[in-house]
Amino acid sequence: GRLAQAGLVLGEPYLLLSAGGRADSAKAWPASHWSELIADLARGQALPVVLTAGPGEAAAARAAWEGASSPVAGLLYLDPAPDLPELMALAASAAVFVGTDSGPAHLARAVGTPTVVITGPTDPLQSALPSSGETAARRRVLRVELACGPCHRERCPLAGADRGRCMGEITPRAVL
Repeated sequence: GRLAQAGLVLGEPYLLLSAGGRADSAKAWPASHWSELIADLARGQALPVVLTAGPGEAAAARAAWEGASSPVAGLLYLDPAPDLPELMALAASAAVFVGTDSGPAHLARAVGTPTVVITGPTDPLQSALPSSGETAARRRVLRVELACGPCHRERCPLAGADRGRCMGEITPRAVL
C-alpha cells in the first residue's frame, strides 16, 4: 500500500536499500556512503529506490536520505520501518536488494531476490553468504581484506583512521 501511495506501480521493478544500522555499530555502512549511492542511483534514473531501515535504525537511514541531495526523484523513504511481513513483501518484489550483512539481507536472499551485501567485520562464510556457484551469481558480497578482520565485533576496537575501515573502504562506486 505504501508503494502505491507514493506513486510506484505495483509489479514495476524497484531497488530496495536497507540503509539502517545501530549507532556506532561496526556492521553499519557510513551514512555518507549511502547518500552518495542514493544520489548516484537517482542520477542514473535506472529504477525507483525504496529506502528502509529496521526498528531503532531510522536515524541512520534518515541521515542517508537527507544527505543524498534531497529531493531525489524516484526515492521513497519508508518511515516508520516496515514490519516483518511488509519487509518480506518488499524484498520479494524488489528487482535488487542492497544492504549490510543483516536480517533484511538474509530475508531478501531467502525470497530469491538478487542481493548486494556489504560486509565488514563478519566473515561471509560464517554468515552463509555464498562465494561461488549459481547461487553466488545472484549475490554479490563486498568486503575489503584487512589484517584486523574479519573480527566479528559489534563495535570496532580500533581508533583514529583505522576505526571502521572494513566498512568505510567499501566505496559507493563498488556497490553501484
